[in-house]
Amino acid sequence: MMSMMSSMTLASPFGKCDCPAFRVMIRGGSFDDSNDSNSPSPPPPTPPATDPRVLITEALVRSAVSLLLVEGSSCYPTLRSSQKFRPQSDVYVFIYDLNGTVLFNAGSPSKEGHNTRGLTDTSGFAFHDALVAAAESKLGEKWVKYDWPKPGESEASRKWTFAKTVEIDGIEAVVMIGFYE
Repeated sequence: MMSMMSSMTLASPFGKCDCPAFRVMIRGGSFDDSNDSNSPSPPPPTPPATDPRVLITEALVRSAVSLLLVEGSSCYPTLRSSQKFRPQSDVYVFIYDLNGTVLFNAGSPSKEGHNTRGLTDTSGFAFHDALVAAAESKLGEKWVKYDWPKPGESEASRKWTFAKTVEIDGIEAVVMIGFYE
C-alpha cells in the first residue's frame, strides 16, 4: 500500500476541481471481504484503474466524509450547492442510513426520506443494498457497479459508485458519489 499527499487543482473529466490537500490511498489488487472462507474468490468489481475519475471520486467522497465528521448534517447545503461536490450535473453526493433510507441526495432531493432497500436497477440487481453493504466491508468502503438513469433521463446507463461509511449526528450512514461510463 502506498499513500500520496497532494494539493492541486485537477483538470479532470468532471472539469476543473479545486481540491484542498487530501490523502489518496492507492491500493494494489483487491479482495472479496465478504467471504470468510480461506478459498479464493474473484475480486469485487472495480472501475478501471486507468480512469482518472476513480481517484477523483474517492477523494471527493473522503472529503465529504471529513466535512460530515466535523459539521454533521448542517453541511448538507454545502454538499448540495458547492461545485467541489457537484462538478457536473450527473456527479453528486448521496447518503443512506444503514436501513437504506435516503438521508441526503444532491441530485434528487425528492428521494430524501424514501427507503431504497430491495429496489433494483434495470437488470434486477439490488444495488442500493450493495451500497449500504459498504458498512459491512473490512475497509468500510467499496465500489458498486449498476445500471441507472442519469438525472433527467429515463434510459439507464452504466454507473460506478464509491461508498464509504461515516457517522452523521450519531447515525451510521454511507456517503456515495458515482460516475457514469
